[in-house]
Amino acid sequence: MGPEMNRAVPDLADVLAARRRIGPYLRPTPLYRYPALDALTGARVQVKHENHQPVGAFKVRGGVNLVSQLTEDERRRGVIAASTGNHGQSVAFAADLFGVRAVICMPEQANPVKVESMRALGAEVVFHGADFDEAREHCEKQAGSLVEDTTSTFAEGLATRTAFELPQQIMRDRLDDFVLVTEEALRDATRLMISKTRNLVEPAGAAPLAAVLSAPGRFEGRNVALICSGGNISPAQLVALLA
Repeated sequence: MGPEMNRAVPDLADVLAARRRIGPYLRPTPLYRYPALDALTGARVQVKHENHQPVGAFKVRGGVNLVSQLTEDERRRGVIAASTGNHGQSVAFAADLFGVRAVICMPEQANPVKVESMRALGAEVVFHGADFDEAREHCEKQAGSLVEDTTSTFAEGLATRTAFELPQQIMRDRLDDFVLVTEEALRDATRLMISKTRNLVEPAGAAPLAAVLSAPGRFEGRNVALICSGGNISPAQLVALLA
């Protein structure tokens, strides 16, 4: 890891400071046991329900942590973010919480559930491009052109190419292992999570269950905590998944 990366890596003190900033606005999410998942996996399974957060995903923490630290001048100017959904909802939620203008740039085929959520929170949604990278490039241009106007704080989510490099590097350095799962396994796990926990779950939120099911012998008889990172699945995605 190079010196620039080292300076950017948060330490425990940074995490605890973020927790203090976020604590007044977000409640801890529940950890529930589901015997049906125990029977399915052979493990003692508990689910950490990040899908119970406001806007339905763990990323809400990032937006609150960001906007809570802005100066009065920065809050007056507002924020602009690029997102495919959950990060944008996070920024919109925090902007609404602190009375800040928010502009969210999204791909043209963005999840309508997430778009509706951002607009309900008062954010302006701008559609541009066929994928996240095109929306991000448009966001960066808008951030530059709007500095002299009202919006200048550019908020990057984990989905951006540049910001994602840091979490990836931290995970490679700190985690014992990665488990890769197929798209089919994700779909199967999403259906199972919805059925067994009676919660709406998006495929990313079911990825931990897919990992356990992909190697049952590795987890059998062990205590396993599954982080359900989000539940923002659209009606169209849900119908296709259950068909």
